[in-house]
Amino acid sequence: QIHYLTGDYNKCSEVLESCVECSELHAGSENTDILRRNLVRVLAYTGDFKKAQNVISQLRVDSGAASQAYIDHFRGFLGLLELETDSAKRLLSSALHTFQGLRLEIARTVSYEYLGLAEFYSGNYSKAREYYQQVLDMPEPTASAVAQTLRMLTDVCIAEGNFDEAMATAKKAE
Repeated sequence: QIHYLTGDYNKCSEVLESCVECSELHAGSENTDILRRNLVRVLAYTGDFKKAQNVISQLRVDSGAASQAYIDHFRGFLGLLELETDSAKRLLSSALHTFQGLRLEIARTVSYEYLGLAEFYSGNYSKAREYYQQVLDMPEPTASAVAQTLRMLTDVCIAEGNFDEAMATAKKAE
């Protein structure tokens, strides 16, 4: 977590890989999957998409709907980073639908953010706004989710040329 927060993603991925190895031996598959999901995110931030895809393929697919939804979510996330927005939207929408049904609020929040970003990349700013507003309208969004979403909404305002609104939204994000 310290390496992640300080932006040392290479060291963070090394530590997470060690944690995955230990977890495989001692902790059980659910804990291992949580570590792998964190590793996928960090590998994606470093641009190592191939390795991230490999880790996704190691995620456990059991009889529960959540495991497949997380796989779709992370494949969509990687697709988004690779600017394959149509594929990313399909995967993220599928995951979001499952997360809604299972009431996995944090996963829902992140899915809304990623779907908003996919729409932003596609130039569909009004749809991006809709997804970002979904996060802001959640009953108890985390402070970090609100700040992140407001920063993303600021980008939409700038792209639309609404600089006064962008400034106001950025100040809220602070």
